Amino acid sequence: MSLNAEMPRRQSGAFQESSVVAADATVAQRRRGWTARRLESPPVPDSWPKYGTQEWYDLDTRDPRKRLALFEAAESWRLHQLRQAEEEHLIDNDPDEWSRRNMADARAWAASTVRRLNIARTRTRAELDAAARPKPPHQLQATPGWPAIAIPGQPGKHLTYKRREAA
Repeated sequence: MSLNAEMPRRQSGAFQESSVVAADATVAQRRRGWTARRLESPPVPDSWPKYGTQEWYDLDTRDPRKRLALFEAAESWRLHQLRQAEEEHLIDNDPDEWSRRNMADARAWAASTVRRLNIARTRTRAELDAAARPKPPHQLQATPGWPAIAIPGQPGKHLTYKRREAA
């Protein structure tokens, strides 16, 4: 006897699907929808304490808020395990996809840091060599409105601005 013969028929004909599989899928679909609705829009936002806090321990065991916090923690744990299983699957089957997903935030952070520090352009070897070459000494020149300049290596000697008369 097949599953279809034991279970009441929902569809007639040869294309009737297994009621057990359909019932399992429906239950899973309802469960996902209910948990998503509960976590996205609780009856009264923040009306129950977080699981494991002192507030939560102080509640009576029959208090529905204690049950909601417990349910929320269990659902978060279930979703965490699903994400972890997906990561393990990716590591085993497609390590490149795993690194793309997990390193995207790190790459974005590094790129923003480089842009922020303005070191996105690296200097060429020629630029580094030019910067390392000694430069000719700077010729000191006195300018009007500024104090006299002490001449390095010649104590007591100063450059002062001398006004040139037009002839």
